[in-house]
Amino acid sequence: MQAEQERLNTNLRTASFWGDLADVKKYVEAGAEINSLGLAGPSACGPPLQGADRAAIIAHHFAAHFAAHIHADAAAYMGKAAPLHYAAFMGRDNVVKFLLEAGADTLLRSEKYKTAIQAAEGGNQSGTAEIIRNFVQRQCQVSQEKNKILENEKAAFERNIQHLQEDNEQLKKKIAQTKSKASSLQHEVVDLTQLLTEKTQLLTTCEKSWNGAMMILPAVSIIFFFAFCRHVEKKTRRSKGAAKKEYESGERKSNI
Repeated sequence: MQAEQERLNTNLRTASFWGDLADVKKYVEAGAEINSLGLAGPSACGPPLQGADRAAIIAHHFAAHFAAHIHADAAAYMGKAAPLHYAAFMGRDNVVKFLLEAGADTLLRSEKYKTAIQAAEGGNQSGTAEIIRNFVQRQCQVSQEKNKILENEKAAFERNIQHLQEDNEQLKKKIAQTKSKASSLQHEVVDLTQLLTEKTQLLTTCEKSWNGAMMILPAVSIIFFFAFCRHVEKKTRRSKGAAKKEYESGERKSNI
Protein backbone atom coordinates (compact mmCIF):
# COMPACT_ATOMS: atom_id res chain seq x y z
CA MET A 1 0.00 0.00 0.00
CA GLN A 2 2.79 2.41 0.89
CA ALA A 3 4.75 1.44 -2.22
CA GLU A 4 1.70 2.07 -4.40
CA GLN A 5 1.21 5.50 -2.83
CA GLU A 6 4.86 6.39 -3.40
CA ARG A 7 4.55 5.26 -7.03
CA LEU A 8 1.55 7.57 -7.53
CA ASN A 9 3.42 10.45 -5.89
CA THR A 10 6.49 9.90 -8.09
CA ASN A 11 4.36 9.70 -11.23
CA LEU A 12 2.63 12.98 -10.28
CA ARG A 13 5.96 14.74 -9.76
CA THR A 14 7.27 13.35 -13.07
CA ALA A 15 4.15 14.38 -15.02
CA SER A 16 4.33 17.84 -13.45
CA PHE A 17 8.00 18.16 -14.40
CA TRP A 18 7.40 17.24 -18.02
CA GLY A 19 4.13 19.22 -18.28
CA ASP A 20 1.75 16.33 -19.00
CA LEU A 21 -1.49 17.90 -17.70
CA ALA A 22 -3.64 14.87 -18.55
CA ASP A 23 -1.42 12.59 -16.48
CA VAL A 24 -1.25 15.16 -13.68
CA LYS A 25 -5.06 15.18 -13.45
CA LYS A 26 -5.16 11.40 -13.66
CA TYR A 27 -2.70 10.89 -10.80
CA VAL A 28 -4.38 13.53 -8.60
CA GLU A 29 -7.73 11.82 -9.10
CA ALA A 30 -6.09 8.47 -8.31
CA GLY A 31 -5.04 9.79 -4.89
CA ALA A 32 -1.50 11.05 -5.39
CA GLU A 33 -0.41 13.47 -2.65
CA ILE A 34 -0.20 16.92 -4.21
CA ASN A 35 2.34 18.26 -1.69
CA SER A 36 4.57 15.19 -1.45
CA LEU A 37 8.31 15.83 -1.56
CA GLY A 38 10.54 13.59 -3.63
CA LEU A 39 12.39 13.26 -6.92
CA ALA A 40 10.76 13.38 -10.31
CA GLY A 41 11.34 10.49 -12.67
CA PRO A 42 13.52 10.73 -15.75
CA SER A 43 12.14 11.62 -19.18
CA ALA A 44 9.68 9.17 -20.61
CA CYS A 45 11.15 9.50 -24.10
CA GLY A 46 11.82 5.79 -24.35
CA PRO A 47 13.77 4.21 -27.20
CA PRO A 48 13.50 5.66 -30.72
CA LEU A 49 10.71 4.34 -32.90
CA GLN A 50 11.56 1.42 -35.16
CA GLY A 51 12.07 2.45 -38.74
CA ALA A 52 12.87 6.05 -37.87
CA ASP A 53 15.36 7.80 -40.08
CA ARG A 54 18.76 8.95 -38.92
CA ALA A 55 17.62 12.54 -38.30
CA ALA A 56 14.72 11.35 -36.08
CA ILE A 57 17.05 9.09 -34.13
CA ILE A 58 19.53 11.95 -33.59
CA ALA A 59 16.71 14.28 -32.51
CA HIS A 60 15.44 11.64 -30.09
CA HIS A 61 18.85 11.15 -28.50
CA PHE A 62 19.34 14.92 -28.29
CA ALA A 63 15.97 15.36 -26.59
CA ALA A 64 16.71 12.56 -24.14
CA HIS A 65 20.13 14.02 -23.34
CA PHE A 66 18.64 17.52 -22.91
CA ALA A 67 15.87 16.19 -20.70
CA ALA A 68 18.34 14.33 -18.53
CA HIS A 69 20.45 17.46 -18.23
CA ILE A 70 17.43 19.58 -17.17
CA HIS A 71 16.33 16.85 -14.77
CA ALA A 72 19.79 16.89 -13.16
CA ASP A 73 19.72 20.70 -12.93
CA ALA A 74 16.35 20.64 -11.18
CA ALA A 75 17.53 18.01 -8.70
CA ALA A 76 20.71 19.97 -8.02
CA TYR A 77 18.83 23.25 -7.49
CA MET A 78 15.88 22.01 -5.43
CA GLY A 79 16.71 18.52 -4.19
CA LYS A 80 13.58 16.62 -3.33
CA ALA A 81 10.60 18.81 -4.23
CA ALA A 82 6.82 18.85 -4.68
CA PRO A 83 4.93 18.68 -8.01
CA LEU A 84 4.39 22.47 -7.96
CA HIS A 85 8.14 23.06 -7.65
CA TYR A 86 8.88 20.89 -10.68
CA ALA A 87 6.15 22.45 -12.81
CA ALA A 88 7.29 25.96 -11.81
CA PHE A 89 10.95 25.20 -12.52
CA MET A 90 10.06 24.02 -16.01
CA GLY A 91 7.52 26.80 -16.67
CA ARG A 92 4.57 24.44 -17.11
CA ASP A 93 1.98 27.18 -16.64
CA ASN A 94 -1.10 25.02 -17.30
CA VAL A 95 0.10 22.43 -14.78
CA VAL A 96 0.99 25.17 -12.27
CA LYS A 97 -2.50 26.69 -12.52
CA PHE A 98 -4.14 23.30 -12.06
CA LEU A 99 -2.00 22.42 -9.05
CA LEU A 100 -2.68 25.81 -7.44
CA GLU A 101 -6.44 25.38 -7.83
CA ALA A 102 -6.15 21.81 -6.55
CA GLY A 103 -4.65 23.04 -3.29
CA ALA A 104 -0.89 22.94 -3.76
CA ASP A 105 0.95 24.73 -0.94
CA THR A 106 2.76 27.82 -2.30
CA LEU A 107 4.74 28.17 0.94
CA LEU A 108 6.01 24.59 0.97
CA ARG A 109 9.79 24.43 0.68
CA SER A 110 11.84 21.80 -1.12
CA GLU A 111 14.70 19.80 0.34
CA LYS A 112 17.02 22.72 -0.43
CA TYR A 113 14.60 25.21 1.08
CA LYS A 114 13.14 26.58 -2.18
CA THR A 115 9.57 27.83 -2.55
CA ALA A 116 7.60 27.39 -5.77
CA ILE A 117 8.30 31.02 -6.75
CA GLN A 118 12.01 30.52 -6.14
CA ALA A 119 11.85 27.31 -8.20
CA ALA A 120 10.33 29.25 -11.11
CA GLU A 121 12.96 31.96 -10.81
CA GLY A 122 15.69 29.31 -10.59
CA GLY A 123 14.45 27.88 -13.87
CA ASN A 124 14.33 31.39 -15.43
CA GLN A 125 10.54 31.18 -15.65
CA SER A 126 9.57 34.74 -14.65
CA GLY A 127 6.07 34.43 -16.15
CA THR A 128 5.39 31.31 -14.10
CA ALA A 129 6.68 33.05 -10.97
CA GLU A 130 4.27 35.92 -11.68
CA ILE A 131 1.35 33.49 -12.01
CA ILE A 132 2.13 32.08 -8.57
CA ARG A 133 2.53 35.58 -7.06
CA ASN A 134 -0.82 36.71 -8.46
CA PHE A 135 -2.48 33.57 -7.11
CA VAL A 136 -0.95 34.18 -3.68
CA GLN A 137 -2.11 37.81 -3.75
CA ARG A 138 -5.66 36.75 -4.64
CA GLN A 139 -5.58 34.19 -1.87
CA CYS A 140 -4.35 36.86 0.54
CA GLN A 141 -7.18 39.17 -0.50
CA VAL A 142 -9.67 36.37 -0.05
CA SER A 143 -8.13 35.59 3.34
CA GLN A 144 -8.34 39.25 4.35
CA GLU A 145 -11.98 39.40 3.31
CA LYS A 146 -12.65 36.20 5.20
CA ASN A 147 -10.82 37.63 8.22
CA LYS A 148 -12.99 40.75 8.07
CA ILE A 149 -16.09 38.61 7.90
CA LEU A 150 -14.82 36.52 10.80
CA GLU A 151 -14.01 39.66 12.80
CA ASN A 152 -17.52 41.01 12.16
CA GLU A 153 -19.02 37.67 13.13
CA LYS A 154 -16.80 37.61 16.22
CA ALA A 155 -17.92 41.12 17.20
CA ALA A 156 -21.56 40.17 16.66
CA PHE A 157 -21.01 36.99 18.67
CA GLU A 158 -19.42 38.97 21.51
CA ARG A 159 -22.35 41.40 21.48
CA ASN A 160 -24.76 38.49 21.63
CA ILE A 161 -22.78 37.02 24.53
CA GLN A 162 -22.96 40.36 26.34
CA HIS A 163 -26.72 40.57 25.74
CA LEU A 164 -27.12 37.02 26.98
CA GLN A 165 -25.11 37.82 30.10
CA GLU A 166 -27.28 40.89 30.77
CA ASP A 167 -30.43 38.84 30.22
CA ASN A 168 -29.00 36.21 32.54
CA GLU A 169 -28.42 38.80 35.28
CA GLN A 170 -31.96 40.13 34.89
CA LEU A 171 -33.28 36.59 35.00
CA LYS A 172 -31.32 35.93 38.19
CA LYS A 173 -32.86 39.06 39.77
CA LYS A 174 -36.36 37.98 38.74
CA ILE A 175 -35.71 34.51 40.15
CA ALA A 176 -34.54 36.06 43.43
CA GLN A 177 -37.64 38.28 43.55
CA THR A 178 -39.87 35.32 42.77
CA LYS A 179 -38.21 33.28 45.51
CA SER A 180 -38.73 36.15 47.95
CA LYS A 181 -42.41 36.42 47.00
CA ALA A 182 -42.76 32.67 47.24
CA SER A 183 -41.21 32.72 50.72
CA SER A 184 -43.56 35.52 51.78
CA LEU A 185 -46.56 33.66 50.38
CA GLN A 186 -45.40 30.53 52.14
CA HIS A 187 -45.34 32.39 55.46
CA GLU A 188 -48.81 33.78 54.74
CA VAL A 189 -50.06 30.30 53.93
CA VAL A 190 -48.63 29.04 57.22
CA ASP A 191 -50.28 31.88 59.13
CA LEU A 192 -53.62 31.33 57.37
CA THR A 193 -53.38 27.61 58.01
CA GLN A 194 -52.74 28.23 61.69
CA LEU A 195 -55.64 30.69 61.87
CA LEU A 196 -57.90 28.22 60.11
CA THR A 197 -56.89 25.55 62.58
CA GLU A 198 -57.68 27.83 65.50
CA LYS A 199 -61.06 28.81 63.99
CA THR A 200 -61.83 25.15 63.35
CA GLN A 201 -61.00 24.27 66.94
CA LEU A 202 -63.16 27.17 68.19
CA LEU A 203 -66.03 26.08 65.96
CA THR A 204 -65.68 22.52 67.24
CA THR A 205 -65.77 23.79 70.82
CA CYS A 206 -68.87 25.89 70.09
CA GLU A 207 -70.60 22.95 68.47
CA LYS A 208 -69.86 20.80 71.49
CA SER A 209 -71.13 23.54 73.85
CA TRP A 210 -74.27 24.00 71.79
CA ASN A 211 -74.92 20.27 71.68
CA GLY A 212 -74.46 20.13 75.46
CA ALA A 213 -76.80 23.07 75.93
CA MET A 214 -79.41 21.48 73.74
CA MET A 215 -79.18 18.35 75.83
CA ILE A 216 -79.79 20.15 79.16
CA LEU A 217 -82.28 22.72 77.80
CA PRO A 218 -85.41 20.50 78.29
CA ALA A 219 -84.47 19.78 81.89
CA VAL A 220 -83.80 23.45 82.60
CA SER A 221 -87.10 24.35 80.93
CA ILE A 222 -89.03 21.90 83.12
CA ILE A 223 -87.30 23.20 86.22
CA PHE A 224 -88.13 26.78 85.27
CA PHE A 225 -91.71 25.74 84.47
CA PHE A 226 -92.24 24.12 87.87
CA ALA A 227 -90.54 27.04 89.57
CA PHE A 228 -92.83 29.42 87.73
CA CYS A 229 -95.92 27.36 88.62
CA ARG A 230 -94.88 27.32 92.27
CA HIS A 231 -94.33 31.05 92.17
CA VAL A 232 -97.77 31.57 90.65
CA GLU A 233 -99.32 29.27 93.23
CA LYS A 234 -97.69 31.15 96.08
CA LYS A 235 -98.77 34.46 94.65
CA THR A 236 -102.31 33.16 94.23
CA ARG A 237 -102.40 31.99 97.82
CA ARG A 238 -101.17 35.33 99.05
CA SER A 239 -103.82 37.07 97.01
CA LYS A 240 -106.54 34.81 98.40
CA GLY A 241 -105.28 35.30 101.94
CA ALA A 242 -105.23 39.08 101.53
CA ALA A 243 -108.73 39.06 100.06
CA LYS A 244 -109.98 36.90 102.86
CA LYS A 245 -108.51 39.19 105.47
CA GLU A 246 -109.96 42.18 103.75
CA TYR A 247 -113.34 40.50 103.65
CA GLU A 248 -113.25 39.57 107.29
CA SER A 249 -112.17 43.08 108.20
CA GLY A 250 -115.14 44.49 106.27
CA GLU A 251 -117.49 42.08 108.04
CA ARG A 252 -116.28 43.28 111.37
CA LYS A 253 -116.79 46.91 110.51
CA SER A 254 -120.32 46.27 109.30
CA ASN A 255 -121.26 44.41 112.50
CA ILE A 256 -120.08 47.29 114.60
